[in-house]
Amino acid sequence: MENGAMVFLIFLNLWLSGLVLFVTERLRRRGLKTVQQIRREGQRSAQEAVGLAEEIYKVLSKEIQELRQEIDNLGIPAVIHHAASQSDQRAQARKLAAHGASLDEITDKVDIPKGEAELILHLQRMKSLKGDKIQAMSRVM
Repeated sequence: MENGAMVFLIFLNLWLSGLVLFVTERLRRRGLKTVQQIRREGQRSAQEAVGLAEEIYKVLSKEIQELRQEIDNLGIPAVIHHAASQSDQRAQARKLAAHGASLDEITDKVDIPKGEAELILHLQRMKSLKGDKIQAMSRVM
């Protein structure tokens, strides 16, 4: 490089550095924050949010543990078992619907009301249609 070009680049670098300092000082005087300050504050806020989430998780875990202990002390396992078995029945009905079973097949194999089986079939069809639309859109793109 020629000396003139080198001098120009050095001058330009110094001028840009001065401009950055000038703008930063003007922002500070006006009470505005620089990008670096905003980034630092964002990182601090994110760290605080993570810490808060961890504390909430610990508290909720402890409360859940205490509630489970209270349930055990009350002696209501039959109610919990019934709710769990209903959940298992619905899961089995959803699985059958996903594999193309008819309404009668579902109600014969799973002990759930016909209306509930109809709802599960309807939701499965909607889910399938939504998946088909997404696949069609991805082919277009």
